[in-house]
Amino acid sequence: MTIGPELREARETAGISLRAMARRLHYSPAYLSRIERGQAPIPAEVIAAYQRELGAALTADAAGRSHLGALTINVDTRRLRSALTRPEGAGAATVADLAVVLHRVRHLEDSTGSAWCLPIVRGLDELALSLTAENITGAAHLTAHLARYRGWLELDTRHPATADRCFDRAAALAADLGDPMLAAHALSFRAYSARRQGNPAAAVLLTEAALAVPGRHPVLAVYDHYQAAELAALTGDRCRARTLLRVADRAADAVADEPLPAEGYWYTTGFWGVERAIVLAAAGLRRDAVHEAEQGYAALPAEHRGTGWMLDMLTRVDPEWAR
Repeated sequence: MTIGPELREARETAGISLRAMARRLHYSPAYLSRIERGQAPIPAEVIAAYQRELGAALTADAAGRSHLGALTINVDTRRLRSALTRPEGAGAATVADLAVVLHRVRHLEDSTGSAWCLPIVRGLDELALSLTAENITGAAHLTAHLARYRGWLELDTRHPATADRCFDRAAALAADLGDPMLAAHALSFRAYSARRQGNPAAAVLLTEAALAVPGRHPVLAVYDHYQAAELAALTGDRCRARTLLRVADRAADAVADEPLPAEGYWYTTGFWGVERAIVLAAAGLRRDAVHEAEQGYAALPAEHRGTGWMLDMLTRVDPEWAR
């Protein structure tokens, strides 16, 4: 039995409908349905979310068929090499291998930086596109995730036009796949790109579009609330910025106990503190901003403190941090 049907069996054993499970886990019913039918790669965070919701139902199967707690995923490098030359011969297992590699590269970026990871992700993206063209199960969903992540790496290494094309591709694929979390995240990054390129008006519209996506993950939405507050400050509407900052703070408090999605593992309490500082800095409250940033930085997990993306955030609060 494959893992997807095991998830479905455990859910049904616990008496939870697919729609109820989707509401609890903040994924769309369509996405979970594809996972349970073995039609999409299963990220580790989805398995962990099922374990949290179903508990013993995943390990107490009397027939011994469900052992997700001991699940291990190994990447078959020979299978990946074969897919490079013969994508038409690949299958869902190849897509799962690529998903594992993507997960590992994301975390590797925290220690190596974007420039080191970008060539790897470009190659993964091209391979995933070729698998999608062959209609390999789960490939389209993985391609959307890769496009979103590649967009970030392209942007961070000063390739904004390529980054925007990647974000747009990710958003379009997510919409086709019915994945609101990925669609909202792609729009959010597109808004960040517009702000970074000095186009706050476009950034406002894209942020509003991200917040309007129904079914988006509440943790991911917190970032958009802070981004909306920053944009209001940058465009000179400080009164609205203060209002939106209060909205963002309430949203951050509301998700304090939510498990972080893999697509936003960096959205910690410390991260929100630095985001709050960025808003204050944009509103001209430099001293308060620096104080908030120091507190947020102190609350970060150790592995996030030396990252390039955190340094970029801190320099938006005070350029002195870059020295």
